[in-house]
Amino acid sequence: TVEGHSYDGNTPIICMHLNNNFDANIFTALQYYLNGELLALCDPYMDVDSLSAIRLMCLKTLALTRQKVLNIFNKLFVTLSEDLKSQIRKMDEIEARGLFHKILLPSLHLWSEKIQIQLPNDLHKNEAESIIDWLYYNSKVNTKEDEKFHFICRTKNIRLALIVLANDEYFDERGFWPYIRRAHTYTSKEYDTLFIISLGKTQGYRAKELSNVLTNNNCFSMLSKQSQVYIEDTFTGNRILLTCIALKPDLDNVISAAWQKISDSKNNNQKIHAFISEIHGNGLIVNFEGLLLDVDSAHVSSLSGINHHKYFQEYDVLELNIEHYDDLNKRVVLSNKDTETDPIHVINTFKSSINDVITANVVNIISYDGVEKGVVVSFSEYEIEGYISRHNITRATYTKISDIIKVDTQIQTKIINYDIERKRFICRLENVFDPLNNDCPKINDDVDLQVMSPCERGVSCKLMNGLEGFIPVSLFSWFDKSKNRDLLLGLKQGDLLKARLIEVDTENQKLVFDRRALLENNIKEFSISSIGKELTGVIENISLNSIDVRLENGIRVYVPMKSHQLVKLKSNPSLIGTNINISVSRYDDLYENCVGSVTNTL
Repeated sequence: TVEGHSYDGNTPIICMHLNNNFDANIFTALQYYLNGELLALCDPYMDVDSLSAIRLMCLKTLALTRQKVLNIFNKLFVTLSEDLKSQIRKMDEIEARGLFHKILLPSLHLWSEKIQIQLPNDLHKNEAESIIDWLYYNSKVNTKEDEKFHFICRTKNIRLALIVLANDEYFDERGFWPYIRRAHTYTSKEYDTLFIISLGKTQGYRAKELSNVLTNNNCFSMLSKQSQVYIEDTFTGNRILLTCIALKPDLDNVISAAWQKISDSKNNNQKIHAFISEIHGNGLIVNFEGLLLDVDSAHVSSLSGINHHKYFQEYDVLELNIEHYDDLNKRVVLSNKDTETDPIHVINTFKSSINDVITANVVNIISYDGVEKGVVVSFSEYEIEGYISRHNITRATYTKISDIIKVDTQIQTKIINYDIERKRFICRLENVFDPLNNDCPKINDDVDLQVMSPCERGVSCKLMNGLEGFIPVSLFSWFDKSKNRDLLLGLKQGDLLKARLIEVDTENQKLVFDRRALLENNIKEFSISSIGKELTGVIENISLNSIDVRLENGIRVYVPMKSHQLVKLKSNPSLIGTNINISVSRYDDLYENCVGSVTNTL
């Protein structure tokens, strides 16, 4: 038992009375320490279940080295409420991708330091949940399939951002510059911390190189001490190296270094390169190594009155002349006139071709790790090639590009923009393929599905025509959500399922399915066939006016309780996880569950 605690400087000292149960003592000491010290500043600001789940997750990771201690944790887990269990499962999935210790704990610690002078309110709870949900979503992203990361988490009190190195093809073509520009974008918007993330040894080497480039001139400081850890790839089951490097931007140093480079470039009569941060009617705002500068409309092009939105897009790199520089007042006049990036070259080349339908020859389909990303095309009347990205070919998440477009054939395209950096046209198919209009199943159709990514909320699936389907956890089987989550987590990518279409989400190009509709309601059948029978189950949860009992076959029985019985149960929480005898009374059609009553004395 814990007798008390004190401090030696910043080191907590826990006074304990040790008995013969050494493992229980270790568990108690760890739990006492984590509840008192881990994210202590967050106590008034966070949801109780979320904070408890974080501390219990840390307790689990500390207990992994001793099997007996882990057994104690598992027994404790059984006694927790369903809401708390759900939060712990969420934390467990975040940790499975290596993001719990590398990002979540540091982010919440940084957040708590910023808000500790504020009075706690519901906004703080929502902010903490948004950080957790942000990482939970990103922990489910399959970088080999979609790369649909949510790169930023931006709230009133904190701004966090990810820089993900996940694509060999993208890196081989562009190098470090897109990632450096992204870091400068976040810095100019005053983000608190940037996390450089990669999977694999090669990407890990690149992540370290990128951090070295960014920290070289003291504009960023590295917060990570241990940046690499091996995790299990949830899609292949193999161990893979995760690299996560936390960087803190120093905006003052960033601005100072940028002005010094402008001064040096002006003195040496050199041009500078900056990328577009914002486009507006009066000109452009460019980002030069973290410093935001204006290029007014008169200096955008040699041609006056051009449509800025037509010939420029965010992140385009511009070659700029320094026409005037005032070192004392830190003012500069930049011009894009008569440079390589002046749109006059594109305008003179294309005249009125923008948005016209043009015949193109398919040169190549670009693939990465077996996933088709886009198409390279050529034009008979122009020397410059074109590129059509996946979303400009099909709106179906999993449709193969090669099923729509063949190499060495001709297609009808529209030129929609010009990629100045890579000197090629951005194109779109004249008729973007949309299976929702061409090959979509109808409501109540039974459809074959292939599992892509299961998660706690349900399972994302691939239809044979490439569309994305989703089965919510509540519609996966006739069991309750708790049992269904266990079934979902047992699925593997590539598993085959059959389900019934119940909703077409045209906005998100997603179909919602009900798998339960194709399964026998074994809960109803079991309930009817078991009425009056005495069965033994385990007490799983004690709620306001009932208990939940889980039978050996996985079926949960809802047992209404009298007030004096509930008082007795709640006064002895150790009864959760113990056996109890019940009798099945009926099947509840409204709530679709089995109802019973207690037969033995509590």
